[in-house]
Amino acid sequence: MEFGPDRPRAPGGVGQSSTSAEDVALAAIVRSSHDAVIAKTTDGTVTSWNDGATVVYGHRAEDMLGRSIELTIPADELQAEQARHARVAGGASESGYRCTRLRADGRPVTVVMSMSPVRDQTGAIIGVASISRPVSDEESTATRRASLLEAAPDAMVCVDQDGRIVLVNARACGLFGYERDELAGSLIEILLPAGAQGGHVEHRAAFFRDPHPRPMGAGLRLRASRRDGSTFPVEVSLAADTHDSELIAVAAIRDVTGQREIEASLHEAESEARAANDAKNRFLSRMSHELRTPLNAVLGFGQLLEIHLASTEHEDAAHQVVRAGRHLLNLIDEVLDIARIEAGEMTVSPEPVAIAGIVSETAVLMRPLADTARVALSVAGGPADAYVLADRQRLAQILLNLLSNAVKYNRPGGHVWLSWEAVGQRASITVRDDGPGIAEHLRDRVFTAFDRLGAESSGIEGTGVGLTVSQGLAGLMHGSLSFEPVEGGGASFAVTLPASTEPVRAQRDPVAERPDTDRSAGSATVLYIEDNESNVRVMESVLALRPAWHLIHAGLASLGTELARAHRPDLVLLDLHLPDGTGLDVLAALQRDEATATIPVVVLSADASKQQVRRLLAAGAARYLTKPLDVPDVLSMLDSVFADANRTPRHG
Repeated sequence: MEFGPDRPRAPGGVGQSSTSAEDVALAAIVRSSHDAVIAKTTDGTVTSWNDGATVVYGHRAEDMLGRSIELTIPADELQAEQARHARVAGGASESGYRCTRLRADGRPVTVVMSMSPVRDQTGAIIGVASISRPVSDEESTATRRASLLEAAPDAMVCVDQDGRIVLVNARACGLFGYERDELAGSLIEILLPAGAQGGHVEHRAAFFRDPHPRPMGAGLRLRASRRDGSTFPVEVSLAADTHDSELIAVAAIRDVTGQREIEASLHEAESEARAANDAKNRFLSRMSHELRTPLNAVLGFGQLLEIHLASTEHEDAAHQVVRAGRHLLNLIDEVLDIARIEAGEMTVSPEPVAIAGIVSETAVLMRPLADTARVALSVAGGPADAYVLADRQRLAQILLNLLSNAVKYNRPGGHVWLSWEAVGQRASITVRDDGPGIAEHLRDRVFTAFDRLGAESSGIEGTGVGLTVSQGLAGLMHGSLSFEPVEGGGASFAVTLPASTEPVRAQRDPVAERPDTDRSAGSATVLYIEDNESNVRVMESVLALRPAWHLIHAGLASLGTELARAHRPDLVLLDLHLPDGTGLDVLAALQRDEATATIPVVVLSADASKQQVRRLLAAGAARYLTKPLDVPDVLSMLDSVFADANRTPRHG
């Protein structure tokens, strides 16, 4: 049933008059009642409005008689009220329900209302009568608080300024094992004993000194006590409220026993994982040095053999030795890269890099490999003015690895395309090929270290580490590396990085900066401070290619310092790990002595970390060469130092 429209007002102020004594008495009672007593027709038109209704709702009787009761009902309660009215008009009663009504000035008022049907002398229902009484603010607040406390998911305890419990909800009783009347008036220490944790009494005192509510969730970690004496960890959050006009603290108490157990388990697992990872990284770092040292001899002598056996029947064998050695060296470097990335020790130096330039450079480097494999390599292109914010060396490392894979795992007559695009704040460089591709069921293993996805028996060289390293490097540069299969065969890898619009500075070419040499101008002396005999023999063989150089060897740090002062060589080659000290100590000692301070010191070490290189160069080293040595690079360095030494007066 819906309420009807306004009707003309009925005469007589409060309704139709009656001459019976009972009616007169009833009308007097209704008029004098402080409650709002209202009579309506079955369609909701007001037929009677007493003075109490005027006080409660602010409308005068003459303003409401003949009009719809809908004027006093908020829109969000109208449908529910229509349903109640229909039930009463059908003969039922509605007793003591709480609802909101609108006053004449538009303000809401909360009332408790009862409705019953009005019948004529024959018993037929001719209207509906309602009696409503406003709920006081204090009663409304108390009721609302009680409802909120019971609906809360945590144990709720209200405490006054003396620390006594004034209200609790059912969850609090269940959690602590008390009845409500046992807790009412008790000190909060019955639930949160001061000795169990200490400090929460002070927290409470500080809370009441600051009357502003604290947000729920700013939790205190305490220990609580049950009725049976058992204790357990809880998290307590405070908020302010009032009760009987007094400030109270409302505490939400949550049992965090399970959470603490999970946290402890996670902490233990995290500690174990961290310890295992640290041990792994220490092992890899130690093994790097141990593996690089013998590889220095393998590659050093291998490169010398390549030089001496050139154009002989043994030339290919020498190439095989060097190629195998370099493969092992690459594997060591890649494993160390993974260890450094995982340990957070890998650093990058982002700068604006022109995509077209870096793509062109890597394509030029890879074209000989592609030509040998009979795979076409094309730069499909992209926006000419596109830039990315990246470490240039690391981005080149990623692209070279992707191109190498696209060529190696392709087929004769296959094709590899390089392209790029810039969208918004990101730019992507894509390497796509039309080779056999990667099966869909292997997708989740693409970036797994040492997993070659079944290519182990293909005869193609590889370690299964390059993609893992590349993905880690992309992440360090705030980017990503993704893989997608190509329909019809092939694979597509895209490295996505932050876009940049700034131009990149021209890159220096260290090879072009090497000075010309003239070895016939004289002779020079090199002091090699190294304790490994095979490394010394490698250097002797290298120097045999530059007969103008005279070698002096020292196997100890102290001896090396003494020989440097005595001979004042033109060059010092310095290992960092010596039996009686470090190369850094030797470098510092040489620089402190005026007799040796100007001698160039070149560090030769198996430690290839950027941090170590920067530290030694900052300490005064002229150059830092990593083992295994690149023989042409060593020869070029010797030629450069030789030229400088013969342009200036000899030491001494």
